[in-house]
Amino acid sequence: MIDPKKPESKFTIEDIRSLKDLGDSYWEMIHREYSEDIIFSYSTGPEQWKPETLAARGGRPVETSNIVNGFIRPVVNLVAQNPPGIAIYPIADGASKTNAKFLSGIIRAIEYGCGAQREYTSSLESAARGGLGIIRLVPRMSDLGDDDVDFIIHNVQDPTTVLVDPSATKADFSDAQWVILKNSISERQYRKDYPDGKANAVGGIVDLYEMWIKHFEVVKEVGFDGRTKKTKKLQILQYIFDDFEILETIDDYPGKYLPFAVVSGPRFSANGQTHFQSLTREIKGIQREINFLKSEQIASIACAPKATFYGDNNAFDSQEELQAWEESATNPRVFLGHKPGASIKQFEMPQIPSAYIQSVQANIDLARVVTGIYPDPSIQQGLSPASGKAIKEQQAGQAIATYHFVNSLHFAIKHIGEIILDLLPYYWNDNRVRLSMGVDGKYTSVSMGDEKIDEAENFDLAYGRYAVSISTGPSYMSQKDALIEMLLDSIKTNPQAMTIALPWIIQQINLPGSEELADMFSLTLPPEIQQYLQQMKQQGDGDPEEKLKSAVLTLQQMAQEGQQKDQMIQQLTAALEQETAQLQSKDQELEMKRQIETEKNQSKIILETIKQEHAKELKEMDARIRAMEASMKHESNLDTETHKAVLDSMKDQDKKSD
Repeated sequence: MIDPKKPESKFTIEDIRSLKDLGDSYWEMIHREYSEDIIFSYSTGPEQWKPETLAARGGRPVETSNIVNGFIRPVVNLVAQNPPGIAIYPIADGASKTNAKFLSGIIRAIEYGCGAQREYTSSLESAARGGLGIIRLVPRMSDLGDDDVDFIIHNVQDPTTVLVDPSATKADFSDAQWVILKNSISERQYRKDYPDGKANAVGGIVDLYEMWIKHFEVVKEVGFDGRTKKTKKLQILQYIFDDFEILETIDDYPGKYLPFAVVSGPRFSANGQTHFQSLTREIKGIQREINFLKSEQIASIACAPKATFYGDNNAFDSQEELQAWEESATNPRVFLGHKPGASIKQFEMPQIPSAYIQSVQANIDLARVVTGIYPDPSIQQGLSPASGKAIKEQQAGQAIATYHFVNSLHFAIKHIGEIILDLLPYYWNDNRVRLSMGVDGKYTSVSMGDEKIDEAENFDLAYGRYAVSISTGPSYMSQKDALIEMLLDSIKTNPQAMTIALPWIIQQINLPGSEELADMFSLTLPPEIQQYLQQMKQQGDGDPEEKLKSAVLTLQQMAQEGQQKDQMIQQLTAALEQETAQLQSKDQELEMKRQIETEKNQSKIILETIKQEHAKELKEMDARIRAMEASMKHESNLDTETHKAVLDSMKDQDKKSD
């Protein structure tokens, strides 16, 4: 067996076969498990049943209710909604942030042109369903007919056709020394391309193999000191071979990476065998139990007697009466006759045992617990509409539960970015004008090379070292939508903010006439806001992501200033209220004093009035008393004189009587 790291002059068919045998041994179990899981996950038929279970069923119903798709699609579609992006950042040797931004846009344009995001999610789905996905990058001549090169990124539909170096230690196999891809072509094409080929066709198909291998060649170099030293020069070789011989050797590939990336589920080894866990395998047992329970539900009705009535064998007097009963389901009659006293009863419709239904639901709930994937609250029927916050929290929890698959995809995409960045100086540093795509979908003309092109941004890939990272946050559109939603929510609680936020919201809608309408509304804004919008316009076609961040930062600063003003107003209002309270307290004190003084004066007046009235009453009473005394004295004098007169009269009478 050869060591790919050891300098070799060339590889023979025996060397390649030895590596292929090593790969077959390592990947055999992984590929078998992948095939079983992928077929199981898509199946709606007997593939989800164990053969021995099917044999034991006999003639009983065998149904498949596939719930696997309901757990795979949320994982894939969540990434499809917020796809990871390749970002380039500068390191040294003349690299700049501006050029790094253009490089990020160039790779973004390459991805968009070949539909890479769809291929990424397909590879993720393959890993979630079967535990393994393979992404491939292919440089090929442009379809325009010139000598330009296009980069094609695609998902290998059948990962079992790929053998990767088992000695790789990284989880994404980016340090692999070789990879072999199996291709099947028609016998006619094989004879045309390789007239001397010895392979035999099976069913009109010939199996070919494509091998990429890192080859280290020893070269002699003369240093600045005049000494000659030996160094190892890395070269990627490509071999096309069949089961008998090497058909073609390609040694002009300029890159230093194998053009493949692996996406996989969690990897573990046991008993000398490596396995990749899939999401399908986690719920395979639960799926089979659901199939059994659902089949038993159907069997409870399907296996029940189909006759509507049952009764005595001699219940009918004639064949006509028997036939009338047999045809009663399709040929209604006025009445059905039978012998007097014969017993004829109607079957009761069979009922599905509730235990089956409850067990199926329990298994679905168990699958949710195992996978961590729960239904989106926004699509649950029979429930009140869920809030956006509840939906985001639900999706966040789901993303955490299945992040090991998404994380593997991130590393694979990062490696694809490294491969493209490595190949660009060889294929595209040719002074042609190409497109760099911004995060907002807008394009900038860019030229890479040593010449200056007037109608494009220029930089030379011969200078500068760059590195690759993965942007995993929300997309530009998601960020913009979230910001607009945040502003609209703020406007609900603060309607005065509508005047400030409305022009910017209209401007971001990007519909015909939105710019003009935004300018019209901008005329009503405060001067400082108009100045900020003018600055935004002057930035022109700058980085939209940076402009969006700047807009968010500015709005945050405006919000902070507004909060500070609100706090100041609140403080002044509180101080004013305190002063007002104090003034009100003093006014109340003065009013109370005035009231007391008034009451005192009123009391004095009342008291004086009482005194005067009392004095008057005393005078009147004294006068009445005096009058009474005078009257009484007068009456007393009259009584004395009368008494004296009476006495005198009595005395006179006595004298007369004597």
